[in-house]
Amino acid sequence: MIEEAAIKSSGVDKKYIPRIFIGLILFIIVLILFKKKALVWFFLIAVNIGLLAYWMHLKSKAEQNAAVSGFQLYGEGGTTA
Repeated sequence: MIEEAAIKSSGVDKKYIPRIFIGLILFIIVLILFKKKALVWFFLIAVNIGLLAYWMHLKSKAEQNAAVSGFQLYGEGGTTA
């Protein structure tokens, strides 16, 4: 349910998500075939960073609690350990 809400809030229709992933995979394969090693690594790392950011976003929304170094940004509760 959280993923569906995030997809709807981003404005992307669910039917386009598999097409986006297939497009990214094909783009990386084309870069591999043309031996563009630096671009392949750049896009692989960029996709990993994007997925990590998306996971962190979903995790923070699921917890509805954000704290940095013990300072409560939003959500319930005071200081965190």
